[in-house]
Amino acid sequence: MGGMIPFGKGYFHKGHYLSANPCSSLKRIGNPYYSESLKNKDGDDIGDYFSNAYVLLDGACYTFAYALHQELHYEVFEFRCGDSLHAFCKSTYKEQDVYIDARGATTSLKEFLFWIGHSTEDDYRICPYDDIEEDGVLDDDVKKMLYEFAITIIRIDEDDYKV
Repeated sequence: MGGMIPFGKGYFHKGHYLSANPCSSLKRIGNPYYSESLKNKDGDDIGDYFSNAYVLLDGACYTFAYALHQELHYEVFEFRCGDSLHAFCKSTYKEQDVYIDARGATTSLKEFLFWIGHSTEDDYRICPYDDIEEDGVLDDDVKKMLYEFAITIIRIDEDDYKV
């Protein structure tokens, strides 16, 4: 297992954070479980939005956090800022909080928030998310497909997510 890579003034990160743009990096990972014939629980077509790993950051972050919880036993947290919500997991590295989602892991809250469109200047809260098991993350075929995709990514690139 490779360690976290130092950057800035005492921060560490790994995974897609090592690329110039973690979001673009996720968009290059195709979803092998995606099918244009899939429909969500309301019977709507899901479109190609689900065809790459970016959806696991923006749209299915709760599913990815649940997969991290199941595979690596991290606690799930929720970022809340106005109407904006984002699920992720936390751990520690060298006595610093580590924020873990589809992008990988970082000890920099500023870096973590930047790539979800927020800053440390925002009025936000980070809360434990204890209801992830009962929150319907697997309640339709699309969510089950996304869960399988998340598990596959975590298992293939486990080092990106293990702290």
